[in-house]
Amino acid sequence: MPVLKELQLGVIAGSIPGAVVESQELLSKHSLIDLAVLSGACTSKSEAKRLAKAGGLSLNGAKTDLKRALAPAGDEALQGGKVVIVGAGKSRRHVITVASL
Repeated sequence: MPVLKELQLGVIAGSIPGAVVESQELLSKHSLIDLAVLSGACTSKSEAKRLAKAGGLSLNGAKTDLKRALAPAGDEALQGGKVVIVGAGKSRRHVITVASL
């Protein structure tokens, strides 16, 4: 999985829609399906599952299948310890940022 530099993360987080969460723990307990809905990339879990099954759901630019999308995303999903980028389809990208405590 490609790792983005700090400056790139700031630009990405400020330029695409998404959500802010308070705890990094929240991300490690949720699946990519949950993150797609939380970020706003998908409107429902069923939409996210359909996209994953068709190969249209990605985490930080890496396509995922349905099996991987249903598993917990894990802390390794965080880019630079702060950001997760969820892709839905060819052009929709949303970001989830972990707020500094």
